[in-house]
Amino acid sequence: MSTITLPARVLSTIMTNITPYTDSPYPRDLTYIVTLQSILPQIYLNTTQSSYAQYNGNDIRVGDWVSSGPYGRAYQIFNISSSSTTTVQCIIIDVNGYILSTFGNNFPIGGMSYIFQLNEDGFPILSSPLTVDAQDVIAKSWQVDLISHFMSRNIRTQYVSMQQSGHGFSVGVPIYIDSSSFYHQSAGDPTNIQKTVGIVTQVGVPDSSWFTFRPLGHYFDNSYLNQTIVPSGFTGGNLVYINPTGPGPVFVSTKPSSVIFPVWQMITSTSAILLSGAGGAAIGYTGPQGPSFTSLVTG
Repeated sequence: MSTITLPARVLSTIMTNITPYTDSPYPRDLTYIVTLQSILPQIYLNTTQSSYAQYNGNDIRVGDWVSSGPYGRAYQIFNISSSSTTTVQCIIIDVNGYILSTFGNNFPIGGMSYIFQLNEDGFPILSSPLTVDAQDVIAKSWQVDLISHFMSRNIRTQYVSMQQSGHGFSVGVPIYIDSSSFYHQSAGDPTNIQKTVGIVTQVGVPDSSWFTFRPLGHYFDNSYLNQTIVPSGFTGGNLVYINPTGPGPVFVSTKPSSVIFPVWQMITSTSAILLSGAGGAAIGYTGPQGPSFTSLVTG
């Protein structure tokens, strides 16, 4: 039996108990504690087509988004303190103050809301969820407003956000990731310049331990829509090459002695940057060759 792709999560909910979050480290004027209650399960056919399964409140993840009103008012879920099948208490954030700057007030609108994901190109996936009770219909005007929100500043196709205490980066510096998954500035380090993965574009959001960079290749994360593009068996910091010998695995993290063709720079065990320029590299090439269009993940 063939395998089918699982759908994205689009869950309807009621947003209540909205309270400004006043404790550090999150920006006080951008962050709120909310309760997402009365979450309706989303029914889908499993990958083997043998039975139906469902998404519910326990499937909601940090990094998901929730829209609690029209005009593109969408917030990212930044912390989950408790969850059940029908209720989630979490912290949501007005990323980069988009809602505040647009409307002068970013206090969430309570009531009917939708929890959704972004695709790898940074746009919201807004298919109407099939629930146990009925087919919810997400208003077209709501969808258009949300798409406009993410078109205005596409945080996934332009940026990757990471958390690393004491990173010391400033905007504009090139960085690389080492074999222990730590990021360092590559400027002034001739040994590691060829490992450069991107340029820092933002620091200190939502707090001093975070930084954002634009990669020099296309970012993939297997968690989006259950993709399996990024190879398994590797860890953050690994540079992954096509294996020139066989039989054996398709990819290896040990640099081959000949026909050196790096393809992936691992960020985590399930996410990586597809290196740009690798296809035109000569033997002996050890790192990405230059900028290309890229996509994002939120940390």
